[in-house]
Amino acid sequence: MASIIWPASLPAYPELAVYSPEVQDQKIRTSMETGVAKVRRRYTASIMKHPVRITLSASQFETFKTFFNTTTQFGTLPINWDFFGTNDLRFVGVYQYKYITPEIVQVTFTLEELP
Repeated sequence: MASIIWPASLPAYPELAVYSPEVQDQKIRTSMETGVAKVRRRYTASIMKHPVRITLSASQFETFKTFFNTTTQFGTLPINWDFFGTNDLRFVGVYQYKYITPEIVQVTFTLEELP
């Protein structure tokens, strides 16, 4: 289990209106010359991706940047966020952000659930 916990000063859950987890396809289909295609498992463990969007105040955005850059070492270390349960999560790539107003920032990023 990850020892890095999602900061309590940041939102406890992502914006649910746009939250849509992506399940990784675990199978390989092979077409045959005749008859039914063969299907087999590709992996023993599946990874689920969680696209996340959160809206932050300017001070929360500074907290998020410190968390991402320093605490998780630019997203390389796994984290635990209660919203997603007890599974370890890791950032996929970097985050994107845009200012809604000078004091409100919308941040998007993707987390992957580690097996």
